[in-house]
Amino acid sequence: MFEIYNLTGKLAHHRRTSPWSLIIAHPELLSYVVPPSRDDFPFSAKDVRSGNEVKVMLASFLHSRLFAHRQSERAPSIPVLLPITDFFDHHWKGEPYSYDRNRAVIMRRSAPLPGKGDECFARYGLHDAYDSWLTYGFVDEDVPFVRSVTTTVELPGIGTIRLDDASAPDERGILRILGKKGHHLVATAVVIPGPDAPRALRRTLRMLINKLTDRHGRDVVICAERQIIDANLTYYAELKSCHERLSVESAAHNAIRANFVRLCEGQITRLRNYLNYAER
Repeated sequence: MFEIYNLTGKLAHHRRTSPWSLIIAHPELLSYVVPPSRDDFPFSAKDVRSGNEVKVMLASFLHSRLFAHRQSERAPSIPVLLPITDFFDHHWKGEPYSYDRNRAVIMRRSAPLPGKGDECFARYGLHDAYDSWLTYGFVDEDVPFVRSVTTTVELPGIGTIRLDDASAPDERGILRILGKKGHHLVATAVVIPGPDAPRALRRTLRMLINKLTDRHGRDVVICAERQIIDANLTYYAELKSCHERLSVESAAHNAIRANFVRLCEGQITRLRNYLNYAER
């Protein structure tokens, strides 16, 4: 696998195009973009601030390709490379990785997608465009949903709900309750859905609010929804503005900055579209 990566210039391409290449050159971006705090992420903000480019570039390259393999359902996961499916492109409607009865990693042929010919696609996970950009280095124009940034929803007279984007929903999009103390609830990040599931967020919020009180109406759900949308719109507007003000010298970093701006514009469009179809 390493020989193939070297022959095809994969790592060189990654160093030219990865968002982390721009971030390590401009660590002030870490006030907006930080490495995910998940246990499996291979480097930290400290690595970026220290200018450890070799570690960040190599770790981010391998992380985009490693699969967490379990030799049994109870065994701890170990990182492995997948020689064939490594070369499948991602699509949110592609086929997920799974196991056969012998714990071999398998992937079924994906259904044909409009405009994509006969290409087979993998689904790397429940990633929105922001996840795909930071983890895999491409801006996904096709994915319709947005995974919310971390935010705290204030519900007067009821309590608060903390939504933590460092803890993602599972592959099926199932949200998890991380903790509850009095009138304060902590949960994994919610997904702001696309037009195929326009009421999914409101159903999720209703379930979370029910953990705090069974006395609430539609207005409480809408209040929570509005705060989540506003927090995400504010984040992506500020991230876009930050990159537009950034002074870069190399053509490669200028292209990465343009992709950051394009990502933010796409996320803002998805969020505004959600407000339109959720009311229909």
